[in-house]
Amino acid sequence: MASTATSPDLQCQYTYKPCFNPRSTKKNGSLHSFCEYHRKKANAIQKAHATKKRLRESGLTDDHREVAAPSIFIASQPARPRLSTPSFDSNDVRFLHEWLVQHDTLDEVDSNYIGATDEIELTPEDYAILRDLF
Repeated sequence: MASTATSPDLQCQYTYKPCFNPRSTKKNGSLHSFCEYHRKKANAIQKAHATKKRLRESGLTDDHREVAAPSIFIASQPARPRLSTPSFDSNDVRFLHEWLVQHDTLDEVDSNYIGATDEIELTPEDYAILRDLF
């Protein structure tokens, strides 16, 4: 009987839960660290962190952005259907944080990160950023 199991070297490298999906392939033919599912989740979380960092560095709050945005621009934007809401549990966030630090993709590690919590509390600003991203 032939085995359909993937070699551990070819499996997703997600560390918090066993993931037996095959690693996705880069455009150049080499392997990514994660399967397609975990890459999409990691990219979404990284985008949220980058957006939050950009907002923090620019010094703009939600109130300033709303005042500065012209109403014609808002009205002319086509409605985007929301297909699904991604869910990130504390293990996903913790994993991405450690992966980003390990691969030195963050300029600054969030000093408020607490890896031992089971729940990640998001501020209204975090929800607004995630809502805008998805």
